[in-house]
Amino acid sequence: MNRGLGIRLVGAALVLTFLVTALGPLERIFDTVALASSQWGICLLGPIVFLAFAELGKLADR
Repeated sequence: MNRGLGIRLVGAALVLTFLVTALGPLERIFDTVALASSQWGICLLGPIVFLAFAELGKLADR
C-alpha cells in the first residue's frame, strides 16, 4: 500500500459517514439518522485500532 494511502482512505470513510448521518438531504436519500456521541465513539474505534496496528507494523519493520 502506498505511504499514507490507508490514512487517507480511513479519513475519507469517516467524512462520508459523517456526511450521510449529519446532512438532512443525505439522511433522506440513504435512510439514515443522526448518530449519538456514543455511537460516534464506536465508529471511531475501528479506524483508531487500524491506525495503531499500521503504526506497530511500521515499527516492527524498522
